Amino acid sequence: VPLMQGENFDVAVDLMSVIRGETTVKSINLTKPNINVYVLEDGRANYDIAAASETDEESSSDSDFKVELQSYSIEDGRIHYDDKTLNLVTSLENINHAGKGNFSSTIFDLDTETEVAYTSLNYDGIAYLDSANVKLDAILNANLDELKYTIKDNDLYVNALHLQADGFVQMMETG
Repeated sequence: VPLMQGENFDVAVDLMSVIRGETTVKSINLTKPNINVYVLEDGRANYDIAAASETDEESSSDSDFKVELQSYSIEDGRIHYDDKTLNLVTSLENINHAGKGNFSSTIFDLDTETEVAYTSLNYDGIAYLDSANVKLDAILNANLDELKYTIKDNDLYVNALHLQADGFVQMMETG
């Protein structure tokens, strides 16, 4: 089973940045991606495909490749995640998702719209969701300097159940 395949993968770049000898990515759009993630009991995962670099110096070298993402989308996608270390299996089918924000800034609002026609979640042998329709419209504030992510306007629907959330998640320096 392949890690990822799809019908179409579009990347928009700033033409002037290419002329200047840089490459600045502005948007990424996936059409009918099929993503399969497997984590074995020993922790090995099929997405761990990058060769290890011999030194940190190689991986931190300057690059003329920049990501100034302003929007991204997934159209009619599928994600299957099977993690034996957590005894967790989840499947998302017919995913339509779009997000936009100024990703080149360290503080920005991420405006997202997501709909998943069939969501299944099985954890430790218990099926928590089985073919549920899930829809989420949310604006999240990302503060990358403080590693703080605040939930702003949001509406979550799981079938006919309407939920809303308020608050934030912040990474701690220690602990």
